[in-house]
Amino acid sequence: MLLMWDGPVVPTGWTCVSCTGGDVFYQRFIMGSSTIGTTGGATTHTHTASAAVAATGSGGDSNTGGGSDVALNTHTHTLTPTVSSPSNLPTYRNLVIIQHNSAGEPTSIPTGAIAVFDAAVPTGWTQYAAQNGSYVRGESIANIGATGGANTHTHALGGTTGGPSATTNANGSGVNIATNAHTHTITANTVSQSNEPPYIEVILGKLNATTSLPNDVITMWTDTEPAGWNAVSTSSTPLANRIFKPAATYGTTGGATNHTPANVTGITSSAASASVSRTTTNASDAISTHTHSVNVTGFSNTNHLPPYRTVLFAKRAGGAPPNAPTIYTLFDNEKTGTSTPEFEFSAEDTVGTDSMIYQFQLDDSSDLSSTILDRTSDVETGCSPNCFENTISGGDTSPFNETERI
Repeated sequence: MLLMWDGPVVPTGWTCVSCTGGDVFYQRFIMGSSTIGTTGGATTHTHTASAAVAATGSGGDSNTGGGSDVALNTHTHTLTPTVSSPSNLPTYRNLVIIQHNSAGEPTSIPTGAIAVFDAAVPTGWTQYAAQNGSYVRGESIANIGATGGANTHTHALGGTTGGPSATTNANGSGVNIATNAHTHTITANTVSQSNEPPYIEVILGKLNATTSLPNDVITMWTDTEPAGWNAVSTSSTPLANRIFKPAATYGTTGGATNHTPANVTGITSSAASASVSRTTTNASDAISTHTHSVNVTGFSNTNHLPPYRTVLFAKRAGGAPPNAPTIYTLFDNEKTGTSTPEFEFSAEDTVGTDSMIYQFQLDDSSDLSSTILDRTSDVETGCSPNCFENTISGGDTSPFNETERI
């Protein structure tokens, strides 16, 4: 079992798994999954893009012929834009991640342990509001509470063009004309965009005094959840493929794994980088102060996940049984003339799991003390084709979707 911690000393019976560079949660965010121990993400990201430089945007003059090569007023340039690599890290606050030294559920949890809840924290726990709005990043004890990151970012755009596409000759002196090898630079920024990962808002609680775990607490696991716990990060469950984001309330989701910046158009370049003095009479040469309009478009779609490691999130159910099944046929005390009757029923789990295993017992005594038939839906021995079938979703097999008729 994994919990969070913000104390000066790791409690007895637990190990810090985020305190040094060799620890698996060091400077990593935690993502829920059914696959445990997968790592991914990066600290920064960038994009590729293309640029189009319009023909000379301003300033023109003319030559009298002969002399050195200069740029023609109708020229353009090539440009491969540079795109900066901002941080992937969302707004975070560091906590220590601790792991119990023995497998299974601990008999007690130390004072100050921090866990996840999907409702108001129970008696004996205090909502850990210091983390609200900040993702949890695993770190060392020395750096507990340090903050960083941002939920939005921009990309700085830059680049230097190639030389002009068209040149001519001019002589004399008196007017500064852009040379045949001049270049231009651009400086701009993309619009601000979110870099939040896929998230679900959860409530964090801090334990007031050493005790056993309450029902409905959600903890992290590096192996299969023990009996009495239900996974909540497997397919179609709330924490699946999401990084948890502490908040005052539970359940809001958002974020994404990738994004694409919007096109940036109408950038005005710098003036020409080099010029010569020539005598001019007509508007056919590009004077040194000319600029170009530049469009940067076609940005690549790029992953912005921060460094993460996957765990299994599970919610303690305490072994609470599901509701008694609702029977549709045969109803209580109904008589039937067949020796192979069919029963139709459904049930719902009180702790919110979405899968059900059924047991069917048949006896001629109401106390089921000497069952004639005893079947469970996950063991179909002796049935052809199946003892239990979903009448709503034919492809569904045990464990069955809750509330659907079996």
